Amino acid sequence: MKKAKERNEYYVGIQISAIVNKVARKLETETNLKQLNKEKGLLVASFTDISQKYDALHTEMENNQRGYVHEQNGRLLQLKEQSLGDKEMARKWLNEVLVETRSNNQQAIAQAREAAEHQ
Repeated sequence: MKKAKERNEYYVGIQISAIVNKVARKLETETNLKQLNKEKGLLVASFTDISQKYDALHTEMENNQRGYVHEQNGRLLQLKEQSLGDKEMARKWLNEVLVETRSNNQQAIAQAREAAEHQ
């Protein structure tokens, strides 16, 4: 009994209960740390997934924009070609009208001269 009392006093002296509490807190802290590391891993994976989706959408948007610009440039080129074609057709028509008008004027002048000579 004396030995048990001495041991109890010894343990109280070295503060065994404080050591037991520290060990318990250490285990609790390690458990929390493991849980936080797992949570961090999940968050990193989610962030990576979201970043990849954002990058894919951004790339798709840029490609769509380039396609739209290319399409508009094609339409613009087509309109320019059509405009040049219409301009050329208008020039030909105007030249034909000019030639016809000159021919009609020459005929009218010739007829007027003949009429003037006969009078």
